[in-house]
Amino acid sequence: MALVESRAAELHDEVRYAGQSDWAGEIREHKEDVLRDLADRRLNWRKARPVQAEFRASLFDLYGGRCALTGCSVPEALEAAHVLPHTGDPFRDRPENGLLLRRDLHSMFDAMLWSIDPDNNKVRLSKQVTDRSFTAFEGKVIDHKVAPEPLRVHFIQFQKADTHV
Repeated sequence: MALVESRAAELHDEVRYAGQSDWAGEIREHKEDVLRDLADRRLNWRKARPVQAEFRASLFDLYGGRCALTGCSVPEALEAAHVLPHTGDPFRDRPENGLLLRRDLHSMFDAMLWSIDPDNNKVRLSKQVTDRSFTAFEGKVIDHKVAPEPLRVHFIQFQKADTHV
């Protein structure tokens, strides 16, 4: 009887999942791997080289756990952004070379899609940025803790990149 019940359960699942996308079958077949990978990814935002963890912690303290631009306070959405890129030189891991930013804004900052004018601390957006969810930041005065020199270098490079659009 157990064999019949077992086969009935298998047939029930086959009928239940028939016609679903390949994704459903793939996920069902590798459920444990998928769940482990999701858990690992959730934790990976915290895993970084030891100096990066210190850099991140110092920026969280410096910015009160909030994105310097939006005020977002969801730790999982925030990243420690280097104004001058990290190269392994410990000097660049100093907090005055960093901004605590929401993940999307960090990517855009690194891509030179926005910068901070060091003369007035106003956010400047690239001409490429036309999405209203970002254009609202144009001209916003940002309270940051970045040293003037790295900020000026980033802003100059941003201006050069924006003229080649």
